[in-house]
Amino acid sequence: MIRKDGFTLIELMITIAIFAIIMVGLYPIYTHITTFNMENYIRTALNDNLRAGMDRLSRELREATDVNDPDDPDNPFPDGEERNSIVFIHPDPQNPETDEMVKYVIATSSAYSIPYFPEGKELRRYVWNGTDWEGGNPITEPIIHDIVFKRQGQLIKIAIISRVILRKGKEAQDYIFIGNIGVRNALP
Repeated sequence: MIRKDGFTLIELMITIAIFAIIMVGLYPIYTHITTFNMENYIRTALNDNLRAGMDRLSRELREATDVNDPDDPDNPFPDGEERNSIVFIHPDPQNPETDEMVKYVIATSSAYSIPYFPEGKELRRYVWNGTDWEGGNPITEPIIHDIVFKRQGQLIKIAIISRVILRKGKEAQDYIFIGNIGVRNALP
C-alpha cells in the first residue's frame, strides 16, 4: 500500500511559483505604502517644527514696542516692504523695567543664532544641530531655507520657507508656513 501524504514534486513547484508571483506583486505595494508613510512622517515633523518656531517668534513679536528695519535698526520697519530679517524691541522677561532688542535672521551655518542686544551687550542664543545621521529625518536636518517678513500696518506677515527632500534621488520641495502677527503696541 502506497501512502500519499504531502505534495508531489510538481504540486510543490506550482505552489512555490504561485507564492512567488503573489510576493512579486505585493512588493511594489508594500514599498509604496512604506514610502508614503515616511513622506507623511517627514511632512508632519516638518509642520510641527515650523509651527514651534512660528509660535516662539510670534509670542515675542506680539509684545514688541518697536519693530525696526533690520538694515537700519534706528528706523521703523518700512510699511509694505519685505525683509529677510527683523529687529524688534520688547520688554525683557527677566527684568520688566528694561527692554531688549531681538533680531531674527537665518544664519549661514548649521548653528543658528538669535542676537539679543540688552543694554548694549550682544548675547546670542544658539541651537546646534551637529548630527550627521543619514536617513531623511527632518529633525536632524536644517529645515528653514528662507524667511520673509512684511509689515502691513499693525500686522507683520511672516513666511517661513523650508526646503525638504522627501525621497532620496528626488528634487527638494518647498513648503511655506505663513503667519500673520498682530503687534499689540502701536507701531509708527
